[in-house]
This record gives sequence, structure tokens and C-alpha cells, in this order.
Amino acid sequence: MKKYFSAIELSNTFPEWTRIRTDDQSIGFRLFNSLSRPLDKMERSLFIAGKNTHLVTANLDEIDITYRINLPTTFTFQQVQRTT
Repeated sequence: MKKYFSAIELSNTFPEWTRIRTDDQSIGFRLFNSLSRPLDKMERSLFIAGKNTHLVTANLDEIDITYRINLPTTFTFQQVQRTT
């Protein structure tokens, strides 16, 4: 069983003599561990989103904003000639 960081943090708030802190197979620790997976994923997503707020650390390969527009069925795109 993978131990998630949030579960370890939560279990360390209990006294050292409790099973939740000393035994990773205890019911309390297993409950914390099952709840910690989505918390850790959310924390990681927030960390990445926070890094993307600064231009120096932003992932430029990641799409930031997308727009959607409904075009009429009669619309045709015009070819643009590029000169090099």
C-alpha cells in the first residue's frame, strides 16, 4: 500500500503511543490514506497551477485559454500566402 504524504502528516498529529501513528495497517491510518490520495493530487495540481502564474516557470506547451465560436455552415476559410 502506498503511503500518501497527507496521511502521514495527519497521523503524526496523534500521540506517539496510538496505533494510527505506529501501525500503517490500522483502520485509522488506512482511512486517512484513502482520503489523502485526492488531497495529494489536488495539492499537486495547485502547485503546478501556481508555477504557471509566473512567466519564468510557466509550462509554455500547456494550453492556457481556449475559445469556441459557432461559424455559419456557409463560412469558408481563406488561404493566406506566406512569404519567407
